[in-house]
Amino acid sequence: MSLAFLVNSASHPAIRAVMKQKGNEIDEIHERYMMGSRHNRSVRDKNGVLKAIARDYLGLRNWEDAEYTN
Repeated sequence: MSLAFLVNSASHPAIRAVMKQKGNEIDEIHERYMMGSRHNRSVRDKNGVLKAIARDYLGLRNWEDAEYTN
């Protein structure tokens, strides 16, 4: 299941809220490691990353169902 599906369309504001809350931290990491805006395209374990986001940042009970979809 995609992360968007797991949180339902009504919960997309929750994703935006976390991104806004963590925005400075994310920007700092991008600057420190000189990452471009498309750096996630090369991530090999996208499912693992989505599971971690669903578990650690969104607190979803069904985080293990997160799956990358193209």
